[in-house]
Amino acid sequence: MTAPYSEVLAFLRLAYPSALIDLRESQTGAAMIDVRIGNRFVVIEYLPRAGFGVSELSRSDDSAFGGHDLEFTTPSDVIEHLKRLLGLQGAM
Repeated sequence: MTAPYSEVLAFLRLAYPSALIDLRESQTGAAMIDVRIGNRFVVIEYLPRAGFGVSELSRSDDSAFGGHDLEFTTPSDVIEHLKRLLGLQGAM
């Protein structure tokens, strides 16, 4: 069975080949994906019962993490958001 976030990973690797991607998977099916593209840092969290959370973090933001910027139920919605957030440079 393919993990629901595999489509997001495939998009990132194809659209942004220079991105640094750190995937941490849990035995529960949850995953955290840290993405660095240049000076941009995006966190994508997947929880099997809740879907996806996406946040862009700033180095200047030292406040405590209070939750994701946006939540999505499908990988395609995450991908469309990432295209808007990160710009279409290099994106499919």
